[in-house]
Amino acid sequence: MTMAAPVSPSNGVQKPGDESALQGFLATLPGDSGVTARTLAHAWTVAGGTLQVGKLTTRLVAPAPGGKSFTAATLHAAEAPRLEVARVLLQAHGVTATDWTSWCDELAELQPHGFEPSAKYPALRLANLPPATVARLALGLRDLCRLAQGQAA
Repeated sequence: MTMAAPVSPSNGVQKPGDESALQGFLATLPGDSGVTARTLAHAWTVAGGTLQVGKLTTRLVAPAPGGKSFTAATLHAAEAPRLEVARVLLQAHGVTATDWTSWCDELAELQPHGFEPSAKYPALRLANLPPATVARLALGLRDLCRLAQGQAA
């Protein structure tokens, strides 16, 4: 799969081509899933993460404390649009089990939408999420990006 250049914040402004790549990905999502995915992607970049935008997925990349970046979550377009969080990779790069549990407890309302905190790669369907849940998830992703960087949430 060919990936576009990473989308990252630059004094709060993204390059026009980067946003175009993200918009192309979002256009493939049905219904309200595109708005939800855009909200989540932008929340990630505000916290210092980057995006690798492809045709079928957009990877949410975290800059780890040691300088090595890794995919912390993925927005999927194929089949049912969803957000997949890489718990196993987050923990391998320094997010403690206690921090993960606390993060999941703060977002307990995600579980009825398919999010299983104990899974290696818990996923959440993006379709038909209530606006309040989308807003809380966006803040949660921002906090998760900060945790992945070794910062307090």
